[in-house]
Amino acid sequence: MNKKKLWFLSLLIGSAFALTACSSDDDDNTGGNAIPQVAQMQVTVVFEPGQLGDQGYADRILSGLTELKQAQETADANAMDVSYLSLEDASKTQSAIAQWAQQRSNPYASQVSYERRLLVLTKATQLAWLNQQNLQPTDEVLLLNTDKSVIASSSLGNRIHVLNISAAASAEKYFKYIDGQERQKLVPLVDDIALIRTTNKQLYADSIAEAFEKHYADKREAQTLYFDEEVREGDDLAAASYSFANFYSDYEAMGFYFSIVDLGNANVGYDYYLFNNEADYGRTLMLDAAINDVLPRFSISRKFDKAINDWVNRWKAAEVGSMPQVEWHGSWDGYVEDDIDL
Repeated sequence: MNKKKLWFLSLLIGSAFALTACSSDDDDNTGGNAIPQVAQMQVTVVFEPGQLGDQGYADRILSGLTELKQAQETADANAMDVSYLSLEDASKTQSAIAQWAQQRSNPYASQVSYERRLLVLTKATQLAWLNQQNLQPTDEVLLLNTDKSVIASSSLGNRIHVLNISAAASAEKYFKYIDGQERQKLVPLVDDIALIRTTNKQLYADSIAEAFEKHYADKREAQTLYFDEEVREGDDLAAASYSFANFYSDYEAMGFYFSIVDLGNANVGYDYYLFNNEADYGRTLMLDAAINDVLPRFSISRKFDKAINDWVNRWKAAEVGSMPQVEWHGSWDGYVEDDIDL
């Protein structure tokens, strides 16, 4: 079996496994582990409906959570319960967060209440779901991949935190790759570079736009395109992403040749387009995507599994409210890898 067939088979199996393992018809499903009732701390991660199975950002977080869970099961002291929410729609997720806020008792021993709890939000938009909730003085919230301005008006003060990973160094490498291709006249000279995002309803914290401005200044523009403007409610995201990639593949009509793609769980549809079409190698750089040698694109993989594992382990030993309000990682400390070939 050749590499392309093996890649596509693993893509299907991986997505199916992740979605099966993390979804449930039960409103109170948390995917949690059965740690004995002595745990005094709890960590709960909130995923968006359908977010898992992206083979990137969300799956990395789940992998880090799994490592935390396994570490607790083998530790000599059961200090912390680890769980996650991945429900079928936003309203059920919001209800589950409200239930989390109101019920502090350990589900494995109702007579015991957690001394400390951490709620990890994978998208900034989830923070609004906490606005109507009264959290306890020892509860804390960690937002991942979020601009720091999002927490500026929060009433939680020093108990709300942001954890980000910069992809600036990898983006800079890609811009240098583009410059080299153009100098050697190996690619068409097109004015713009496309930055394809999921939505314009959120602020991004990957430093790619900042890296673009630093590298090109006024010499070139980034043409930002938003996937949700082309998708209707109920659409299959993978199919819509495939069509999106096909439509924007005509660089002469679109006005750009190179693209940076950040579509979350819709990346798989874009990948499938690249897999099935003779796309020019290196035209696409995909953020939070698995690195492989089958697809004709470059990848940036941010290690949110490592980031959340490290952050939570430090949080366990820290005083309430003493963790950094904003923390950044990147290539400089080993939290980013890419396959960009200069």
